[in-house]
This record gives sequence, structure tokens and C-alpha cells, in this order.
Amino acid sequence: MKRKQTLTFKLITGGTAAVLLPLLVVGYFSVTRASEGLAKLSEEQAVHLARNFSEMVEIVLSEEIKLTRELSVGNATIKAVTKAEGSGIENAAEEIGKLDMKLANAMKELGEHYETILTTDAAGIVFADARGGKFKGISTADREYFQIAKRGQSNVSEPVVSKLSGNPVVPVAAPVYSSETGNFAGTVITVLKLEFLSEKITSVRIGKTGYPYILDKKGLCIAHPDKDIVFKTDINTLKGMEEVAKAVSEGETGVRSYLFRGKRKIAGYAPVKINGWYVVVTKDEDEFMTAAYAIRKVILIVTGISLTLTLFAVVWLARSISRPILRVIEGLTEGAVQVSSAAQEVSSGGQSLAENASEQAASMEETSATLEQISAMSQETAKLTRGAEILMTENIVKSGQSLKALVELTLKMSQIEADSDRVRQIIRTIDDIAFQTNLLALNAAVEAARAGEAGSGFAVVADEVRNLALHTAAAARSTQDLLDANILRVSEATLSIRNINDDFEGIIESATTMGEKTSSITGASRDQASSIAQISKAVNEVEQVTQSMAAGAEESAAAAEELLAQAEEMKQFVNDLSAIVGSKTYNYEKTDSNAGRQES
Repeated sequence: MKRKQTLTFKLITGGTAAVLLPLLVVGYFSVTRASEGLAKLSEEQAVHLARNFSEMVEIVLSEEIKLTRELSVGNATIKAVTKAEGSGIENAAEEIGKLDMKLANAMKELGEHYETILTTDAAGIVFADARGGKFKGISTADREYFQIAKRGQSNVSEPVVSKLSGNPVVPVAAPVYSSETGNFAGTVITVLKLEFLSEKITSVRIGKTGYPYILDKKGLCIAHPDKDIVFKTDINTLKGMEEVAKAVSEGETGVRSYLFRGKRKIAGYAPVKINGWYVVVTKDEDEFMTAAYAIRKVILIVTGISLTLTLFAVVWLARSISRPILRVIEGLTEGAVQVSSAAQEVSSGGQSLAENASEQAASMEETSATLEQISAMSQETAKLTRGAEILMTENIVKSGQSLKALVELTLKMSQIEADSDRVRQIIRTIDDIAFQTNLLALNAAVEAARAGEAGSGFAVVADEVRNLALHTAAAARSTQDLLDANILRVSEATLSIRNINDDFEGIIESATTMGEKTSSITGASRDQASSIAQISKAVNEVEQVTQSMAAGAEESAAAAEELLAQAEEMKQFVNDLSAIVGSKTYNYEKTDSNAGRQES
């Protein structure tokens, strides 16, 4: 059987894992984030340095163009060039001599960073220089810088090999115009030694492995700390620098990673706007990650120290935990034995109590049945009196409604009497109108008779009006007679309704008194039924309590048996716990009423 791992071993293993895993996760993310942040910072620094160097180169070249322009507009220069254009170089010897002296003095002032200063005619032939005539007669007509100056633009040439010294130089050319014709008459060329510019840039070191270098606009290296690379290395042909070469050819400013001579490098690059050169600042990628490696080393050291301290702390904690547990195990062992003995006694007493409670529950059940019968009869009596009360209440309500209807009918009959008087007045008015109409018709007939034959038609109309008035008067009298008869009948009906109304009021009063007495009987019956129900409920509760006691006693006996079984199971748990902690185990032997134990 496989041996169980002890609690001490689990605590040590778990505590170590709980400390080690977070340290590893934090360390991994710290190194990753630090590497990314340092790489980004270094890239930004490379671009920033490249821009600074490109601006410095641009400032130097701008100053060279400015110097060359100042020489091209000097009096000695313009006089010599104008004379040579108009009279020929042979006839301008005096002016050319003065110009040679001026150029030589300028060379002394400028220092040794220049190879020479030249002046050419319109055909590009050098006729004056600062080196005592060493460069006279050399043609610059095939040089790009001369062609650009001829078009009227001062410019910085691409680095070229000097025709006299064979050294790489950077010519700066500016046009010279004739003072007589105003046309292009020649150029002034300051020849800057490339090594001067190269030393300014390549002497700078960036960290241990970083340095800047310069490319011309075609990608050829023209300044580099390694002299063997200058004028011999074109980045367009180098494997691993394709992305840098593409970015340079497109005029971008940025940073790229590339492979050079088997080493990964980071290059920041920026253009020199004045002539299209590029300044590149490069550094080994490993140097970028030096800080990240240092952080990783610190994290590993901290992890090791933390792990060692954790092991000591966990061992101490495991021991401090296991010792109290051992004491608890011994206490549990003693408790298990005592619980087993007590459970047997509780089981015996519970069974006796269950038998007595069962007998009492049977007696309470008979009493409860009798009370339930009495309660049912009381509820039936209350139900009957409640029905009589409801019928009486309905009778009172309906009588009230009938009384209300009789009152409304009486009011309407009184209104009919009042309206009949108004109708009588209207009929009397109609009778008066018919009488007046009859008089008018008689007058009209008299007037028609006086008129003779001319009024005979009018007499007919007057006669018809008189007949109509008579009929109207007769109809009004008939209506008056009928109305008087109706008014008499309405008065008699009103009197009868008032008598009925008085009788209904007496009926309602008697019904109300009867309803109150019935309600009192109903309330008393309800109270009696409620009291009996409460008594029955109390008896039922006593019965339930008795049954609960019986059930509880049975459950107590069962629980005691269960407790006894659990005590035996707890003994086994104690042995398992002892095995986990790594302590001694116990063997238990049952007796008749107590349990003993033997240590092993």
C-alpha cells in the first residue's frame, strides 16, 4: 500500500510553490517589460542621435557653402574672373596673382582641414588656387558640382578622389558672375578634406559598441570608424541590411534591426537634407539588453533568497502546526471513547421515553377527536345564524331601496302636479287666443260685407278663420277637462304613495331591530365556535407535542446508535489524521460498556 504523504511534507511543498510561482511569473513579466521598454528607449535614442548628427553635418556643410559664397563675391575674385573672361587668362596675370594671395591667406585662416581653394573660369579650368599654383590647369568641367554651380546653384559635392593628392575630398562650389556682363564667368571651389568631417562624426562613441557613420545618397559609406569600410562598402549590397538600405533610399527617418558581420545591431538613421547624405547611428543589440540581463540576474537572486527563507519559514510553520494537532489527536481519542459509552446510555433512556410518550399520545388523540365533534357542531350553529343574519341584512337593504324608490316616485308625482298647473295655464292662454281670433274674424266679416262684392273673397277667409278659432276653443276646453281629471287621479295616487311610504318606514325599523338581534346571536355563536376551536387546537398541539416527544425519543435512540457508529468512525479518522501528521496510530478494542485503546 502506498504510504500517505505527511502534513509537514505537504506544507513545505505547498508553501514553496506558493512563493516560487508568483516570483517566477513576476520575474518573467518584469524581464519582458523591461526588455521591451529598454529596447524602445534605445531605439528612440538611436533615432535622436542620428538626427542630432545629421543636423551637425548639415550645419558644417551650410557653413562651408556660406564661406564659399563669401569668397565668390569678393572683389579680388570678381576682378580676376571678369578680366580672365574679357582679356584672357594671360592678360589677367596681375589680378590672378592678387587672387592667389587672397586664397592663400584664406587657407591660413581656415586651417589644415582644407586641401585647397580653387577658382575656375567658365570652362571649368583652374586658373587660381591657394597652394602656389599646384592645381592650375586642372579641369573640373566633368565634375557634377561644377555643372550645378554653372546653373547658378551653390552646392556640396559627393565625396570624390582628389585629382592631385588622391585623397577623398568634399568640394563645395559657388558660381562667380562677371561684373561687366553679369553672366556666369567661373566658380570658387573650397575643397574640404573628408577626414575632417569623418573625424567629427566617427570620434563619438555610444556606449561600448555604438558609433555613427555617414552614407552618401546612393548608400556608399563615406565616413566610418573602420577605415577599411570607407568608399568600399555599399549597404545596398550587404546581406542583412536590406531594410536599412530600402529606408535610406526612400528618404525615411527611423530605426531598424540588421545583421552585420554575424552580429545583431540596431541602427537609427536620419537624412542630411542639404545634400541627401545619411547619418546612421548603430549599436550592438546585446548592449541594448544589458540592463534587462541585470534585472533578470537580480530577480534570480531575489528568487533564490526568497525560496531559502520560505523553506525555513515553512519548516518552522509545519512543526508549529503539527504539534498542536498531535495534542488534538490525543484529546479526540479520549473523547471518542467517552462518546461511545455515553451514546449507549442515551440509547437505552431514549427507548424508555419513547414507550411512555406513545401511551400519552394515544389518550390525547381520543380527547382531540371529541373536541373536534363539539367544534364542528358549534361551527354549524354559527353558520346557520350567519345565514339568517345575511338574509335579514339583504331584506333591510332591499326595503331601503324600495323606500327610496317610493320617495322618488312621490317627488315625481308632485312634479307632475306642478306641471299640470302649467299646462292648465297654457290651455287657458290658447282659449283666450281662440276667443280673440274669433272676434277678429267677426270684424273681418263685417268689413268684408261693407266692401261688397270686392270683399267677398276676404269674407270667406274670415269665416274659415272664425271656424278654426271655434274648433281651437272647443279642443282647448276638452283638453282642460281631461287634464283636470288626470290631476285628480295624480293627487289620489300621491296620497296613496305617501301612505305606503309611511308603512315601509315602520317595516324597515322592525327589520333593523330584528337584524341587530340576529347579529348578536351570530356573534355569540361565532365566539363560542372560536373558543371551542381554540381548545381543540390546544389539545391538538398537546397531542402533537406528545407525538413529537415520542418521535424525538425514538430519534434520540436512533441518534445514539448513529453516534456510537460515528464514534467508531471518528476513531478511524484519528488514525488517518495521525498517519497524515506522521505520528503514532491507535488500535481500539471494544468491551461491554467501555472501549480501550492500544498504541502502536
